[in-house]
Amino acid sequence: MKSFIRAKIINGIEYIYEVTPYYDTEKKIVRQKSKYLGKKIEGMVKKVREKKIKEVFSYGEFLPALKILSDYRLDEFLLKNLGKKQAESVITISLARLLKSLSLNNIEDWYEGTWLFHQNGALPLSSASVSRLLADIGEKRLQDKLASHLIDKLKSKRTILYDITSVSSYSELIRLLEWGYNRDNLDLPQINLSVILDKEEGIPLSYEIYPGSINDVVTLQNTMKKIRLMGVSDYTIVLDRGFFSIGNVELLLENQTDFIMAIPERYEAVEKIVSSMIKAIEKPRYLKKFNDEILFVKEVEIKIGNKQIKAFCYYNPARAQQERDSFYKRLFNIKEQIEKLKPDRGIRRKIEDIIRGLEKYFFIQVNQEVVTAQIKEKAVARRLNRKGIYLIAYHGNYSWDTCLASYKEKELIERSFDILKNDLEFTTPHIHKDITLKGLMFICFIALIIRMKIMNVLKKADLLKTYSFEKMIIQLEKLKAIAMDNDQIIISELTKKQKELLQPFNIVPKS
Repeated sequence: MKSFIRAKIINGIEYIYEVTPYYDTEKKIVRQKSKYLGKKIEGMVKKVREKKIKEVFSYGEFLPALKILSDYRLDEFLLKNLGKKQAESVITISLARLLKSLSLNNIEDWYEGTWLFHQNGALPLSSASVSRLLADIGEKRLQDKLASHLIDKLKSKRTILYDITSVSSYSELIRLLEWGYNRDNLDLPQINLSVILDKEEGIPLSYEIYPGSINDVVTLQNTMKKIRLMGVSDYTIVLDRGFFSIGNVELLLENQTDFIMAIPERYEAVEKIVSSMIKAIEKPRYLKKFNDEILFVKEVEIKIGNKQIKAFCYYNPARAQQERDSFYKRLFNIKEQIEKLKPDRGIRRKIEDIIRGLEKYFFIQVNQEVVTAQIKEKAVARRLNRKGIYLIAYHGNYSWDTCLASYKEKELIERSFDILKNDLEFTTPHIHKDITLKGLMFICFIALIIRMKIMNVLKKADLLKTYSFEKMIIQLEKLKAIAMDNDQIIISELTKKQKELLQPFNIVPKS
């Protein structure tokens, strides 16, 4: 069969093909093969050189992070305070930690295949260069300038979440590591890390590193001074029960600072109120509903030291039942374990290990043949009567639901601690000094701002039920930027899931 020429007009341009018919012996039909000959230009067929792919860059996963850096002008802040190369290096290291959890000595190899490399070119990212960068940042205390920068962008009255955690290490070279109250129950020296977080934006604003022996009471006073220095005077501070003390309450009231803070039961005045609430609160007139959760809420006043403070007492029947069930299971397991023991020479130590913290709920008898564990009914009843009841103190003009909602947002700061603790590499060979630790903390903090903002955007778009942060990155990293040999950049075709994830950030690229 003879070949023939066929022309196709596409977008006003005439393309010429050579068509060769052939017989398909399998399907027993005549088929055709086409060969592209070129464009018809001025009556002549000219073959235009085909574009070839020069490089392919990872692209999609960077889009939300780069948008957030731009929205908060963090790129401008870093450029102003560090210069071009160091600013680009900080952003690169932060995004490597954020997107890939890479150790510092693997960042250079990863960088060359990224969209960041296409934008910035070569950067000093060797192990030695990164160590020098961390030390330089650590000397500058950039976190104070960063906090002022963010506050200036956010303006208006803020609700600030504040907490402190311990970060432990085996290192013998970091001088900030000291022995103190360890919140993770680890027998290691530690540093104390405090974070201030903006509730409305869902991002951290500032952090501070303290020696491990410094307690929470000292840090609160320093934090309030720092907040004022950042230019924030009209704010509400939300605190966990660990900060509740006569000294801290007096400090907050004297400074006329609005606060929302959970109250521990260790005060006699608090014990009396909780005891009186056991039967008094579960009445229809105190019935409320919060996010489909049934509660009983009563406003009370408590005298702490010389100060009278307002508080809301909350009782959650469902939570009370869950806590009772959990406590009974725990008691039963302890009783079962103890009564399986053989009364040998080490029996007392074994019992102490099993019962630790719950001694007052058991009466233990050991004779030559058996060990018995009797549960003390009155002690258990006193504890269970208080289950599901908790108090939140406040200063300012707040309703019961505002207090509760603000306090529940405390999980934001707890989440930030989890991210930071998983991200800090105290075992890395780069971290030999306090100064490099401080530099690493700053870089991880930039990554934390971006991650928490991303999660907040996904939450508002009702996408968190479907996508975790990690699932989002997996979807977006399939989106590639393709550099052709004529320097044209082509974006690979977007999937439905990628569009769904990028739309809340208003960054859907044109493919």
